Amino acid sequence: MFGCYFLINIHICVWVALLCPLIIDGVIQAKTKYESTNTRRVITGFLFGIALMMIFIVSTKYCLMIGFEYGRKLR
Repeated sequence: MFGCYFLINIHICVWVALLCPLIIDGVIQAKTKYESTNTRRVITGFLFGIALMMIFIVSTKYCLMIGFEYGRKLR
């Protein structure tokens, strides 16, 4: 957990920017005759995976915090 803590503090715009290369590459492949290389697929998939997991971790953290606050109000 402590090894990736600095990634959790990154602004959401950075994560969205990391999602874009895979989306752009996929849309271009779907709309044209262009075919991506394996290297490009690995790089864009890696960036997409990192961003998606960090968004998942942060959203889980905030849901947990909201749940704790809700639980405290019930007492």
